Amino acid sequence: MPTALERKGDFSQTVTTGNNPVQIPVYRSGTKNQYPGNVIPASEFNAFGQKILNFFPLPNLTTGPPAAVNTIFSTRTRLKRAGMSIRTGWTSN
Repeated sequence: MPTALERKGDFSQTVTTGNNPVQIPVYRSGTKNQYPGNVIPASEFNAFGQKILNFFPLPNLTTGPPAAVNTIFSTRTRLKRAGMSIRTGWTSN
């Protein structure tokens, strides 16, 4: 899940499973550059994209190696759709 920092455009603490910093590129005038400090300026945020982030919960697991699973869902629910029963490990409110 996106962390609180990532929701603000700050990817300075985000790493890959190999513990390497994630690179957030910006393309301008046909060239690929890096955001300074790996932080996307708020002026470049998309309002719709920000609203989509609200559908995702904040991480609730902080143990483990970097880039590991950061969220655990402890509930199970059954969804019925088109006459089939689907088991999932998550629910939405």
